[in-house]
Amino acid sequence: MNKMHEIQTTISYSYIYAVDNLLNIYTHSAYPVLNFISEDLLKLIGEVSTIFISLPNLVGEEEEYKSNYIDRLLYIRNTLTQNIIELFSYQREIFHILSLFQLDKDVQQHIIDELDVDPEFVASIDFSDLAAECTEFVFDVEENDELHQKRAADILIAIPSTMTTAFFIDYVSKSIPLIHSSDDETSIDGLLGILELYLNPFSDTNTLIRKNFDFIETLNQLKTITDYQALEEETSIFGEEIDNLMTICDNLFNACCGISNLLVLDDIEFESISSLHPTYSDFYYSIKNIVEKSADTSFLLEAMPERVEQTLHQIGDEYLADFKIKPSETHINVMHANLAASVGDALTLDVLYEPTQPDEYCKQAINEFIKKTEAMLKSLPKREAKLRMQYFLSVIPFIMSNTKLYEYIITGFGNNITNTSLLLAFRLFFTLESSGYFEE
Repeated sequence: MNKMHEIQTTISYSYIYAVDNLLNIYTHSAYPVLNFISEDLLKLIGEVSTIFISLPNLVGEEEEYKSNYIDRLLYIRNTLTQNIIELFSYQREIFHILSLFQLDKDVQQHIIDELDVDPEFVASIDFSDLAAECTEFVFDVEENDELHQKRAADILIAIPSTMTTAFFIDYVSKSIPLIHSSDDETSIDGLLGILELYLNPFSDTNTLIRKNFDFIETLNQLKTITDYQALEEETSIFGEEIDNLMTICDNLFNACCGISNLLVLDDIEFESISSLHPTYSDFYYSIKNIVEKSADTSFLLEAMPERVEQTLHQIGDEYLADFKIKPSETHINVMHANLAASVGDALTLDVLYEPTQPDEYCKQAINEFIKKTEAMLKSLPKREAKLRMQYFLSVIPFIMSNTKLYEYIITGFGNNITNTSLLLAFRLFFTLESSGYFEE
């Protein structure tokens, strides 16, 4: 492939990628009230937007001149990653509070009544068959396939933990070494911090949460609500606020990545970028007007999204076609890596299908985490400990055999038909149905 075409396509996609993500922020329903939620995030949006509209004076300049802006964009990306980690932790605790409430028999009956399930369907449920179908669903793909792990997670998140703490600890100790970077001395501490987020995000020992958002009081208030319907309403409102912030952080992170790519090359001018597509110059001045509020922006905010989306798809198709060919230059690799990066990467646990042997430092760090986890679980009320175990099993590498999984699901149903077993059956059936399992 022609080297110049390769560069132009990547630069072009980086530009429209930045425009699209900035526009997504300014058109987001939560943006007008963001100053009441997080002034710090609003300042970061302003800073990144200012760098974007300063591109005519930055693109093609000497690296020394641009380095401060590149470093600042990287710092903002790191800050946004910290934000996502914290917001995820609130999201995780909302789920935990609701799940804990749903263990109550009256609440379970209320949920069943709300579902209004056909009694004939309930009578037709064969728990043994459903467990077998769930097991087949998980093991119907190769065990070294990401889909195998995802399907296992979708099933395990629903199954009430029947493991003893000792058995759970043994399972976890065998699973953690299968996580990518668990054998890396420079990454193990960060990995274990992420695992602690999944297990108990607001424990006193977790240092990953920077507390950039002041939601602890809201979270504590949720724990005091005694009416389930009221809790549902409040968690829905709070959850939507968290989702909005996560979306804005994601958009801003992506905008940083796109803008960073435009500053990588020294032998290019902004005029060259804006001429790569007929809409680019117009998009630049439109974003500039939105940022500087130099005109009535309501029309721009209404009209731009469709035009930007059309251009994004057009340029994106060209970029993806080129992306299939191995890049020939290091700086192209850097730009591809920026465009592939996600603000949620820090929360991703990649599985090692060919695990290596961790060194002594990693082994010791994992053992300390295991001991701390065991002590934490033993200090919690039994129901809460079981729920935290249940969730954690769904995020770490799945290592059960098909026989063990079947037995685990059957045990989760219990010996008698109860509201708990019925709700579990409904959830598993929905998981299978939504995945298209019954259509195969």
